[in-house]
Amino acid sequence: FRGSQLHHLDYHDTPMMYMIVLLKDVAMENGPFCFLPDSASQKVTKAHRYKSWGVPHRLTDKEVYSAVPESELVKICYPAGTVYYLDPSKCYHYG
Repeated sequence: FRGSQLHHLDYHDTPMMYMIVLLKDVAMENGPFCFLPDSASQKVTKAHRYKSWGVPHRLTDKEVYSAVPESELVKICYPAGTVYYLDPSKCYHYG
């Protein structure tokens, strides 16, 4: 869980796009994909000087939620057939 369950940005290339298509219904017990919207992600980046020398690539919940409230987190819990688009180079995500 260490690698995939911590908040991070994908900055191999920018901009990027994820197109997430739910093939099955997703609920909290399934461990949904979660992300912070761009505006919240910008606050986290600024608060932690993300991408600066010595700053880890993956941030803990405690680090992220010290900059923005957890209520900003979007949890993709929707029925099969739902399609979501996001830029993983701008939105912190995990899951």
